[in-house]
Parts: sequence; structure tokens; C-alpha cells
Amino acid sequence: MTLTGVFPAVLLVNITVIPRVAGLPLVARTFVLCVCVTVLMTWVLMPQVQKLLGPWSRRGITPVAAPPADSPPDAGTAPISTSHRLPPVAVPADNGARTGSRPPRAARARHAAPATSPGGQQSRSRRR
Repeated sequence: MTLTGVFPAVLLVNITVIPRVAGLPLVARTFVLCVCVTVLMTWVLMPQVQKLLGPWSRRGITPVAAPPADSPPDAGTAPISTSHRLPPVAVPADNGARTGSRPPRAARARHAAPATSPGGQQSRSRRR
């Protein structure tokens, strides 16, 4: 899809703009070409290419159904995509009582003091 936009943009800039800046050094001409093609691709060509080829690129993807309007906003279930045809997985509630896990990020020290030996020098692992 990108090539269908880039090729005409580069061709158009090479025909219309580059002959007008032919006296500039190669780096400057290349910069002008890149700026023009980027502007054309971002705001002119790619929106049109997406509109034209979007249905083709999304072919085979089943959209996720929206929850009913009368359901509460957080019903406790995540939307399930029907395109994968996998059964829903039960996820146990995480109430922070996992064994052997690290404390939450906020509970850990932000910046630990450097490890020093009794002589006042930093350990080898900290100096690297």
C-alpha cells in the first residue's frame, strides 16, 4: 500500500520540483525531495490510499461486537474477538498475595544506594 503512494509522489516531485532546484547541491536536492514526498504522503496520498485499499487490507478480520448500551461500562469482562475462535480463559483474581513475587513497583526503592565495601570502595559489580 505504501508503494502505491510513494512511487507517484516521488515521480511527481522529480518532474515538478527537482528541475527548479537543479542548481542546489545533491544533499539539498535530496532534502527537498524528502520533505515534499513526506508532506504529500502524510496529508494527501496515504489517506486516499487507505480509503481506497482499506477494505482489502482488513479482509478476513472480524470486528469485535460492542457491548449492549444498557450494560454497565465495566462489566468485568474483556471483549472477546470471534476471529480466533478460542474459548475464554478464566483468570484468577490478583489480590497481591502471590508467593515468591517481587513487591509492586511503587514499593521498591527508586534509586538504591551504591554497594560499598567496608573500605569505602564500590564493589566491582557496581563499577561496571
